[in-house]
Amino acid sequence: MKAKLLIALSLLAFNLQLYSQKSQDRQTILQFDDAYSVLRPDAPTLNVIVPMDTGIANPLFLSEVGGVSFDQIAQPANELTINSLKLNYNKNASDGNRLELFVNNKPAKVDLPDWLLVPLAKYAESPYYSCVTIFGKLNNKTLEKLVVEHKGRVINYHPAFDNTLLGIRLIYMDMLVGYTFTQELPKNKEGKYILGLKEAEPNQANNQNGAYYLIQHFNNVGSKYNQTFRSYVISDYSQDIRFNIENDKLTINSFPYFYCWRYNSDRNDYDINKVSETISSEINLQIAQLSATPGGQTPQEWMIDKLIALAKKYDGKYGFYSSGTFVDMVKLPSDSEKRQFLQNYSLESLFQMIVTTEAYMDSDSIVYLKEYSDEVSSKPDLFEAANPEVWNATVQTMCFASFFRFIKTNYPAEWSAFMDKIGTVDPEPRIFTPTAMYEKGDSEVENALRTASPQLTANGNFHFYPNPFCNFLVLNNSTEMDRVCVYGTDGKLLLQEINCPSNYRMNTSSLKPGVYILVVNERNRPPRTFNIVKK
Repeated sequence: MKAKLLIALSLLAFNLQLYSQKSQDRQTILQFDDAYSVLRPDAPTLNVIVPMDTGIANPLFLSEVGGVSFDQIAQPANELTINSLKLNYNKNASDGNRLELFVNNKPAKVDLPDWLLVPLAKYAESPYYSCVTIFGKLNNKTLEKLVVEHKGRVINYHPAFDNTLLGIRLIYMDMLVGYTFTQELPKNKEGKYILGLKEAEPNQANNQNGAYYLIQHFNNVGSKYNQTFRSYVISDYSQDIRFNIENDKLTINSFPYFYCWRYNSDRNDYDINKVSETISSEINLQIAQLSATPGGQTPQEWMIDKLIALAKKYDGKYGFYSSGTFVDMVKLPSDSEKRQFLQNYSLESLFQMIVTTEAYMDSDSIVYLKEYSDEVSSKPDLFEAANPEVWNATVQTMCFASFFRFIKTNYPAEWSAFMDKIGTVDPEPRIFTPTAMYEKGDSEVENALRTASPQLTANGNFHFYPNPFCNFLVLNNSTEMDRVCVYGTDGKLLLQEINCPSNYRMNTSSLKPGVYILVVNERNRPPRTFNIVKK
């Protein structure tokens, strides 16, 4: 059967250069400004299912993802009663007017051009919340390490925002406070601004002035509360997102929230040695009590139970160990295997493992700077003044993602039909999003990025969901796909789509429940094959 499917695999060398020479319809961003250059080495997409409610207590999420993340579902305004809702994409209408919304059988105007509409709908459709991060990963770990060591940034995007102008706007929002180039907008290789419909070229003087007052705002808030933050997540955390129909137009009134945080150990008076001493004293007290209780739990049994509990707390939330005994124990699948593993260690080793792990957890515990965050977030006009187009795109992302999730949750049939219509839409402007940013003139990084062979994974930049699936598959790739095919296990071709955009929703409603084979073809690389299941 595989012989029938794997047709003439071409062993062409993979070109790591930022942009394919054959993709002439996509614009290139060669640098963010005079100080930073960008390239596009192979990188995974950002498939993070952690919502902010749980992410705020997760040091791994905050420190290794962070960035921009929205997960809320908007609700109607108190005065709005919805008896019916219909949604349609009219491809024959002018761009910016193609989203047709009817509430209670009355049209409601929605001003949303395709460069925003299409990725935002696909974002809301997906199970992932994180939009972008500058703490990303590359498929080639050697390149990733080199970029980071040279004070560069590795950028990852949600599948819906990869290779989109909106993805660029969101990355600029993430870096708005720390990088002066974000007061501008990026340009293509001809030196022209890459703008979406209804965007305007930046007024550099106004943006620089706005950025000055924005930084002053952060400094003033820090002085007021005598606090500094380690990082932040631009989110919809704690925001009440409401939509309404006013003068026959959809309105969604809310703004992003800057969730600012620091580690417990960022306090000036923090002393991890004192923390370790306190933990040691508590353990010794517990051991003494156990030793004085004949027939009860032994100190070894208690310490093993304690370490198993710490393993559950550590897994997926902390990352302060790169290897070692504790990590080896965490990887074991069952409590019984963990217990058997730990029984090989002395009481002294178990004791030290508990003390060290609890001390590091205390050090890395997250402190939410609520008053600081509230006041920083209370001046949306200052963020807008620093870069209006970037801020407005971020506000639209938060508001419309939450609105689309409302429709998806409450009107699933309307939503599914709407998504079927935009599945093949590839909006303009078409660009490639960079995945590595580094200081201009750093020849070591640039040469490595341009010449090193990437580590090809089974699916490279390709990602699809859900699996098992029902009536559709969402396909996300770094470039357009020449052909997407679904075969039966007997080798019979059942579905075929030609010239699919990089983000594509494939209708699979005609397939019966069972096992199928998905084959993705694109230029200059072998076909990729996946087993898929319709439930």
